[in-house]
Amino acid sequence: MSDTALEVRDLCFGYGDVPVWEGVSFSLAAGQVAFLTGPNGAGKSTLFRCLAGWLEPGSGEVLVAGEPFTGRTRLAPGALTFVPDVPSFYDDLTAIEHVGLVLAANRADAARPRAE
Repeated sequence: MSDTALEVRDLCFGYGDVPVWEGVSFSLAAGQVAFLTGPNGAGKSTLFRCLAGWLEPGSGEVLVAGEPFTGRTRLAPGALTFVPDVPSFYDDLTAIEHVGLVLAANRADAARPRAE
């Protein structure tokens, strides 16, 4: 197993013919903390969506613990966590419905035991 928890290699993303960013590369060791700053519209949220597998980059790759990671990759529970900067709750959903939505969005096993 690799000591590198997250590695990003030459990641590129754009909307249609408009590039958001190109050639993004970095790595983080297990337990290492990093910060990403930049002005509005710089592509920070887009980068995190690519890292979480919610958007597919135009090129490059993301590795988690040395293994390729995409939105279709299944990881062990707790292997990777993405915490957005603004929590989103839907006023028209119950707590159980909201949890179900988050589970579905993260492709979690709905048959897993839960508390009500």
